[in-house]
Amino acid sequence: MGIYTSIALVLGSISGYVGGHVDNIIMRFTDIIMCFPTFLLIITVAAVLPPNIFNM
Repeated sequence: MGIYTSIALVLGSISGYVGGHVDNIIMRFTDIIMCFPTFLLIITVAAVLPPNIFNM
């Protein structure tokens, strides 16, 4: 949860400070990420990474 908060804090700060086109790019990227259900992301990561105990 702390990682998500840190990422949100950084992206929100950049977006609020710079604004304009950078704000639109960050917002569209966030919209794309939020469109995918978490389960599909987990399956994708599991398919890309090699199978071992650390990737569980």
